[in-house]
Amino acid sequence: MSGPAAVSGATFDSMPYVLPLNPAGPQKTMVRWVEGWGQSPSNADAGTVYVLGHAWGQAPLVFNPISEVVTAHVDLSAAPEQVNGTDNMPVKRYSSNVLNGSEITMADPQGNARTWRVTRSWLVDKNEAIVDPDIMAADRRGRIVLIACSVSGSQDLGYNVIVEGQLVS
Repeated sequence: MSGPAAVSGATFDSMPYVLPLNPAGPQKTMVRWVEGWGQSPSNADAGTVYVLGHAWGQAPLVFNPISEVVTAHVDLSAAPEQVNGTDNMPVKRYSSNVLNGSEITMADPQGNARTWRVTRSWLVDKNEAIVDPDIMAADRRGRIVLIACSVSGSQDLGYNVIVEGQLVS
């Protein structure tokens, strides 16, 4: 990923859709796209690609740059944006545009690459993420959703960082 939260050298593989979602592998370098929820990166034109990676306040893991930058650019003391969840209950979000325009590129071992441009980012309570209607919209064509835990310095917060982008190539 380019921009203010650069991630380089990450490797990716698939993981099954089993709750709770917890991507396995070397947490400093591995991200996982979710089989059975949305599309694979190679089939990104058909719907949403969900990619998960770890972020942790006690060690620099693969998605720490994304998590730290987005978290630092939201005001958790301000009133959150509220949307109606898929369970008809309010979902609270803290938005940031700090990553807008950054590019996310994933290349498979054969060198086939897909690139998305970031359109928005937000924090959502971990317990509300599963009913956030924008996260759960798996049929949105050409979209990528990155998901990581929210960290601030050495502190792990009770939020997920969501980064959304649109396929450009």
